[in-house]
Amino acid sequence: MHTRSLQQLQQPRREVQDSTRDRILKAGEAIFLEKGFQKATIRDICSAAKANVAAVNYHFQDKDGLYIAVVAGLLDRGALRYPLDRGLQEDPSPEDRLRIMIYNILCRLFCNDQGDYNEVHGRFVLEALFGDSPHIGVLVDSFIRPSQAYLRTIIEAVLEGCSKAAADDEAVLSRCAMSLFAQAVYYVYAHNFEKHLDDGRCRDLQDLERLADHITTFSVAGIRAVGLTAHGSNAAV
Repeated sequence: MHTRSLQQLQQPRREVQDSTRDRILKAGEAIFLEKGFQKATIRDICSAAKANVAAVNYHFQDKDGLYIAVVAGLLDRGALRYPLDRGLQEDPSPEDRLRIMIYNILCRLFCNDQGDYNEVHGRFVLEALFGDSPHIGVLVDSFIRPSQAYLRTIIEAVLEGCSKAAADDEAVLSRCAMSLFAQAVYYVYAHNFEKHLDDGRCRDLQDLERLADHITTFSVAGIRAVGLTAHGSNAAV
């Protein structure tokens, strides 16, 4: 199946038609967020955007292409508002870098464009990333892979304090990175049922700070334990 690149999906094909394209994107975002991909229809989106189906096909190829462009827009705005090193002080430790990165990832997942607490955007983006769209690869390459690469440098620095062999092990780095991301994903998806279990769920921006502290403390201890066990107990000299 032919697919366009993320750049093609994100960028207007003709400058004169920006207004139509922007209206479709805005309407698509609102309707996809409200109804989800399956229940949203191109007819509803076109009606809200005052555009026709041909315009959707022209700018985005199809409904799936529009959906991915909407998700890419949310990811892009989140990355601009919350860079992974936002708030990092001079000469930080690996633990400080990790805490700041986790906090900014949580903000991307739990905050809307105005910086207000709202987990709906994060759940929507994650559902898209875990979906089966043929365009998912371009989202991963553009947004997820750079974050993972940055995180791996932090994990490597933590591991070097206890095991150089583990710090050089690609499989160890990948598993640690995925375990960290999984914690953030859990709190987005668990928001609804956690309120019936205990008081550990996030409710506001202060909760995000406390959660970032917890994930950091928990994960650093785990990463160090992995470093000591993955390749024996030979600590780095």
